[in-house]
Amino acid sequence: MLLYLRYRRGQKWVRERLNEIPEIKIDPDFLGEVESVKITFLVDYYPVDERFKGEPGVSYHVNADGYRVLFDTGFNASNEEPSPLLHNASLLNIKLPEEIDAVVISHMHLDHIGGMRNQIRRTFSLSRKDLDLTGKIAFVPVKMSHPTADVVVNSTPTIISKGVLVTEPLPSMLYFMGKTLEQALVINLKGRGLVVIVGCGHQKVQNLVNYLEKLVPVKIYAVIGGVHLPVTQSRETRFGLPVQKILGTGKPPWNSPSRKDVEDLIQFLKEKGVKKVGISAHDSCDYTLGRFREEWGNDYIEIKAGSSVEL
Repeated sequence: MLLYLRYRRGQKWVRERLNEIPEIKIDPDFLGEVESVKITFLVDYYPVDERFKGEPGVSYHVNADGYRVLFDTGFNASNEEPSPLLHNASLLNIKLPEEIDAVVISHMHLDHIGGMRNQIRRTFSLSRKDLDLTGKIAFVPVKMSHPTADVVVNSTPTIISKGVLVTEPLPSMLYFMGKTLEQALVINLKGRGLVVIVGCGHQKVQNLVNYLEKLVPVKIYAVIGGVHLPVTQSRETRFGLPVQKILGTGKPPWNSPSRKDVEDLIQFLKEKGVKKVGISAHDSCDYTLGRFREEWGNDYIEIKAGSSVEL
């Protein structure tokens, strides 16, 4: 009963927080644009082949006209050294941390910041023995720390480079995990529109897209990343329980994500004219990936550890 009451209060907090977001508009000329963006998927559930390590976490290397962002830092569930992130980056000849200018943490959940130990300590790392990030800026959605990086707690939409934006953290209420704030990375791609990179989609992709429509008068070209729709299966089980279906959704456990939720999001993105979509397998099931693949066809982006896409 106490959990349910907390959940109901949290839902009210989400509604109030969304309503309180100031009506800010960013001029596209002020934001700027990039000629190209390359997204390399360093960590995700499925690897592109047996050389790479897959895990139910997220880390993407984003290169927007030479400005390089590490979006999330993976899970490293087994506390490996080197971590799956460093292992996969090495295979791709991406030198970390040399080849990043900034780190963006979507939200402070263990599968996006390097593990449970980091979540408890409210920090993030790239491996068990963390790398020296001196001179690197880390944009985080809530109060976090790091021994060497310059940490900026982001509370408003922030332009971090020409054509590259970190959104205001948007709220969600998770039944067991409580209040969650999640931000996204957005790149304004010349002649095409906004490329939106999402961590888990706890804030609901619909809320994120509606927020961006008010923020930047530029059409959304691509949505890439997590949407948290584990409809038929969970990537993790603990004590026989499907972790993602129970813990990570914005629904109570007796009303887990359904096929209707998948169809609703597909219809929403189609109506918004989104041209390209890529769904992370780390928190969505194969059924969900298959439905988006069917709908977008050749414009569907396969997200696998070790693969990349250039837009």
